[in-house]
Parts: sequence; C-alpha cells; structure tokens
Amino acid sequence: MRIIAGVAKGRRLRTLRGYDIRPTPEKVRESLFNRLGDLRGRRFLDGFAGSGAVGIEALSRGASRVVFVESDRRARRCVEENLGLAGFSEEEGRIWTILPMALVRAVAYLEKEGEAFDLIFLDPPYRSEAGLVALKRLAGSPLLVGGGRLFWEHAVSEEIEVAEKTGWRVVDTRRFGDTKVTELSGSG
Repeated sequence: MRIIAGVAKGRRLRTLRGYDIRPTPEKVRESLFNRLGDLRGRRFLDGFAGSGAVGIEALSRGASRVVFVESDRRARRCVEENLGLAGFSEEEGRIWTILPMALVRAVAYLEKEGEAFDLIFLDPPYRSEAGLVALKRLAGSPLLVGGGRLFWEHAVSEEIEVAEKTGWRVVDTRRFGDTKVTELSGSG
C-alpha cells in the first residue's frame, strides 16, 4: 500500500497482517481524492482509521488538519508508524491527532472541543452496526461544516437505505468490486 499523490507520494505504508482491518484500496482512495479536489486548508476526519491510509493521503495532499479516530490499540500503533513512514513527524503533530476511542465517543469529544471538519470519511467494519450508529450520531452534528462532505465506505451488500434512515441523503455512489463509497449530504 502506498501514498498516491502529494508530498508523500510513493511512500509505502504498512497494514496489520492477519488482522481484521481492511485497508481502503489504492483505486478507491484515488477515486475519492479525485472527487475531493484541492485539500489545501481543509480539515479532514478519518473515522474508523484502521491503518490511517486515507487520512495520511489527505495530509499528503495538503489538508491543514487530520483527526484519526481508531479504538483498536494495534491499529493506532499502525497509524503512528505509517505517519512516520510518510514523513509526518511528531513535530508536525499539531496538524494531526489520533483519538483512541470509538467514533461515537470521539464525536462528542470533538464537538465539546469546538472542532469542525470540511470532510468526513467513515470506513466502519463492513456489515456491522458501527456504520449505522456513526451515521445516526453525526446526523445534525456541527462537526460537518456547512457545505462539508461526508463519505461512507461500505460493502456492496449494505443497503444505502441505512444511510437514508439516519437522516442523510445519498448524493453519489461509486462501486469498486465488493466495495462502495457513498457520498452523503444534508442530515436532518
């Protein structure tokens, strides 16, 4: 797995072998970031960060701030290692933060801290309740700024109606093999 573009282009990242983390494939990340355009000055939330590849790609492409949310201790260590492999040192930690908690708890914490994001990317475990719970919690949250964009990576078999039941409107869906990335808008 490697960084596709930006200041860390070509840098290789590691994943957790034999572990229940499914990194977002390069072709999916490339499509996502082509849709996002210029990230300079934008704030990015990488929910269910796993290896951190999506958030690190955002940093590489100029995001001004990235928050990685990951509850699993081994995955958090992988994110930290990958930040180093990509050249984002601890001195630069002011532009990135790793929150060691479940996404629902992180949302409450970030709201309390007055944080807000231009882009939110969610990649919960496929076919789990975590995606539905996260979407419900984010519905109406001030974490996504007006005009901000939310993307949900999920299994093809997961019904988009799940998102709509939580108050989100489907803007666009793209399929990549057994994976879909759905852009959601307008909670409430």
